[in-house]
Amino acid sequence: MKPSEILLLLAVVLISLAGQALVKLALRRVRDEVEATGASGFGSIAATTLGSPLFYLGLATIVFGACVYFTVLYTVDVSRALPVMGGFSYIVIFLIGHNLLREPVSPVQIAGLVLLIAGTLLVAR
Repeated sequence: MKPSEILLLLAVVLISLAGQALVKLALRRVRDEVEATGASGFGSIAATTLGSPLFYLGLATIVFGACVYFTVLYTVDVSRALPVMGGFSYIVIFLIGHNLLREPVSPVQIAGLVLLIAGTLLVAR
């Protein structure tokens, strides 16, 4: 895989995770709003969600990430692209969890991360 293709796959991961984070943030706000009004049921949740601009921004970001991914698939076999993306996803999530969310990390998790990095690099070759 070319370095530019690997960078595009990393971009797909970052864009997709950003979109998922935006949707999660929107749904937290929806939950808080629905609970504050005392409403319940699917209709209230759906209506509040569909009225959230942040929800649409998250969806648009996810769709944009998918479009970048399709661009990569134009030149890279899915059997190579998907494992590399999966490896990048785990690595990015691990780093976000530890650095931003202050989640504890054990030596076994660090060893697993090293193995993920090695495996991702091997699949990318």
